Amino acid sequence: KASFDIAGKEGEVYRKVLSAKAKDVAGNESSVTKPSDIDEEKGDEIVVEKTSPTIQIEKKKTGAYKEVGTGDIYYHGEASFNLSISDVDSGLQSVEVMVNGQAIKKDSNQQPILTEKESKDNKTVLDHVAYTVSTGSIPAEEGGYRIQVRATDNAGNTGMETCEAKQDITPPEITKISFAPHGTDIKHPGIIRTVDYGYFFQKDTTVILEAKDNETGSGVDKISYYTVDYSFNKNGVPSAWKEADVIGNKIRFEIKAGFKGKIFAYAKDKVGEKSKTVSPNAVIIESLEQHQKDAKLTMTIPEKVNGKDQAGNDLYQRDVTVDCAFGDSLSGLAKVTYQVEEVDTGNVTQEETIVIGVEGTIRQGSAQIVEKDENLVTGLSKST
Repeated sequence: KASFDIAGKEGEVYRKVLSAKAKDVAGNESSVTKPSDIDEEKGDEIVVEKTSPTIQIEKKKTGAYKEVGTGDIYYHGEASFNLSISDVDSGLQSVEVMVNGQAIKKDSNQQPILTEKESKDNKTVLDHVAYTVSTGSIPAEEGGYRIQVRATDNAGNTGMETCEAKQDITPPEITKISFAPHGTDIKHPGIIRTVDYGYFFQKDTTVILEAKDNETGSGVDKISYYTVDYSFNKNGVPSAWKEADVIGNKIRFEIKAGFKGKIFAYAKDKVGEKSKTVSPNAVIIESLEQHQKDAKLTMTIPEKVNGKDQAGNDLYQRDVTVDCAFGDSLSGLAKVTYQVEEVDTGNVTQEETIVIGVEGTIRQGSAQIVEKDENLVTGLSKST
């Protein structure tokens, strides 16, 4: 009996056909004998190698977003990977695939993952296998997936590769609106609501919409918006949808003076998830010239007079009731002040200020609301 070692170095392959013969003292030689456990169908070579199998994991990019810079890939739904495992030296013995700690026995095409038993049953040595693996019903952990692939070759060498992908199924949201009237540095943050007029300006105004995505999300990509103008049509005239790339999660656009209406907007993240469409308080931008055009004031006095004085003023025998009507069809009324003065002295004998709140009610003074538009009081009457 004799024994010897066949040495191998990492990265090198020793590949020989092993045979043996015996020789006695008298010089007689036996016939050549091969090892008894050699599988003739798989070859009679003895292979000594210390090279690990090669594993390649490719993230399928269909329906996914790749972050520039980090290389992170975000999936809207399930993640998908192409696996390529090879060992051209001793061949593959087994492959193990784990997704978030769960073993995958078959790939997406129902192809079984190579096991040691299957490898031994094969009549030929497998030097390459390929699989497509999807996460399917496996839940994401901490917003993503971790796939581990372990391969063992017939010489006992093991290789392992790990790959991570992120999942984004939470839509972004519009979080803030600001207004910057031209010529000022004033900004008016607003709470997102869908009713009432709540913003009033006198000049062309920049609208700033801001959105956010969750911390593990792919990030806000675009914000889309449109406006509905009620200035000249009670039913509203909608504009076309416009889409803008975000800068710092914000977009800016202009609204010209003369606008009376609402803004509708939604945000979209980088895997295509859309937020709900929201609308802030409606906006009115009315210049001084427009106010003078839209504001109305009429006074009605009794037609029956009892004569005139030397200056031509009407004379009455008793107290006179004057009916006043006030209106502003664009931005609505906020405050009305009237006075009664003596003609001869100029003394004010009667004065009242009527204040209308933004909710559309009279907060100070007394008058009758005769016309409203949402929360705007557009018509008011007062008798004095």
